[in-house]
Amino acid sequence: MTASGSRRRCSGRPRTTPPTEPRAPSAYWNPSLGSADADLLDELDTIRGRSRDLRRNESLTASAYQTYRDNIVGHVLRLSAQPDYRMLDRDKEWADEWGNGAESWFHTWSDSTECDAARTQTLIGLDPSSADRRAD
Repeated sequence: MTASGSRRRCSGRPRTTPPTEPRAPSAYWNPSLGSADADLLDELDTIRGRSRDLRRNESLTASAYQTYRDNIVGHVLRLSAQPDYRMLDRDKEWADEWGNGAESWFHTWSDSTECDAARTQTLIGLDPSSADRRAD
């Protein structure tokens, strides 16, 4: 029906005037057919800047990023040292002792700044920064 209340008739001819009803949003979607590099490289700095700004200043984006980072790194890095004592021609008791010692050493090292070349972060502090680089 038209605005005046009369019914429209289909004449089978192409419409010559613009439609009065809104089009579906996808009707205006005209994606590029180029490669990912061709589509993004010219705008890469702008995209990175905007994504970093959203990550810092928009709570939903920050929350999604934190979930992404936690799923990559987790909240704790833990070594599970289980040497193949049969191949090493040792017994299970030796393997347990060696594994416990290695885990203790790793825990001490990873909780200190000795694991960082700049001596500023612990291991858990270093890993999220690697996830940051992957997200950019």
